[in-house]
Amino acid sequence: MKRFLLICLLFGLLPLYSGAQVNILSASVNSFNVTPSSLCQVNVMNTQGDVQAMLEADLTSTDNTLLLKVTTGTFILKKGLNSLGMNISVSSAQYGSNDVSTHIKTFHTLPSGKYHTCWTIKVLAHDAIGDQYCEDVESENTAFLFLVFPADHDTIDSPMPLLSWSHSDPFNIGSTGDYYRMVLVKLSPGQSAEAGVMSNTPMFMKNSLMTHEVQYPYDGKTLEVGERYGWQVQKISNEVIVNKTEAWDFVLRPPVDGRSVKYVVLKNKLDAGYYTSEDGKVYFRFDESYTGGELKYKVYNAANKEIAPLAKNENKTLSKQPSFKTLGYNRFCLDMNGYGAKEGFYTLEVMNAKSEKSLLKIYVK
Repeated sequence: MKRFLLICLLFGLLPLYSGAQVNILSASVNSFNVTPSSLCQVNVMNTQGDVQAMLEADLTSTDNTLLLKVTTGTFILKKGLNSLGMNISVSSAQYGSNDVSTHIKTFHTLPSGKYHTCWTIKVLAHDAIGDQYCEDVESENTAFLFLVFPADHDTIDSPMPLLSWSHSDPFNIGSTGDYYRMVLVKLSPGQSAEAGVMSNTPMFMKNSLMTHEVQYPYDGKTLEVGERYGWQVQKISNEVIVNKTEAWDFVLRPPVDGRSVKYVVLKNKLDAGYYTSEDGKVYFRFDESYTGGELKYKVYNAANKEIAPLAKNENKTLSKQPSFKTLGYNRFCLDMNGYGAKEGFYTLEVMNAKSEKSLLKIYVK
């Protein structure tokens, strides 16, 4: 507003000068729509006669790295206020050779962060004076950041949960010194997750996240049954928290009457859950909808290499055919002992008569 009033004041004085005076009154960047044409949306005041001019717009990062440079063709500035944009043509658009520029070119949006933009009007007459207008831009339009699993106030079964979260910006377009961090703390009775994350000593902290799924480490501090835990993902810039998710809490479910479910049901696709075997044996249920016959199954270790443990039908009448399945309900015991099954994660893949797969994630202690 001050700039506008000053220009209006000068407008009455400028007839004293022999050359034409051109001033950029306003220009802005829409974080949702960043294109060569949109950067040319500029309001210009021309205080004297018609002049030929051209416009340049430069979008850079805060460290002056070029993201997008736009140059228009020549156009006529009429006397008075000129609203540029749709009535001028873009002569050239130069994108920088970096990940942020690629993101802008592909999605036409600014990733969250701070930027700098300058617009320059060049008047082609020798005795005319052009103008430059610059402003800093901060984009938060795509900066959403949230937790996924475990849900807030959830009760989970695994002492080593797969913690998942999400965010809007690709991992590789952050500024130097920016990274994402996951923090997990044990909460005191009555303490909120937010307060715990900010004040308690972390049981688990992982910096520089490059994936949206983080496995709680096997060698980490043991999560205890019945205790509450708070967790959060934070965006760090130059060692300062600049964005963060809500802080959520979860609790580890106590065993029911000290017993576990013996025969686990397989799933169509894997999720964060898994079956824990403490004696090297896995008890699972498999329902065959089509026909009986030899059970088709495969077991893969964490390196995706196949091993060949024996799956034995628990139906005693089929003892002479240990891997035979019948039509309908079947109960199997997969014995991992003696087949090179060390401690760690495995995947069981079972196929029915039509080769449709059922899956189970296994952790062998």
